[in-house]
Amino acid sequence: MSIKIQLDSIMSLRFLLHMSKIKQIAAWIAIIGGGIA
Repeated sequence: MSIKIQLDSIMSLRFLLHMSKIKQIAAWIAIIGGGIA
C-alpha cells in the first residue's frame, strides 16, 4: 500500500518536473521569438 503511494508521488513529481521543463522551453521560444520579431 505504502509502496504504491510512494510510486504515485514519484510519478507525479516527475510529471511536474516535465511540465516545468516544457514551460521553460516555451518561455525561451517566446523570448527568442519576441526578440526576432
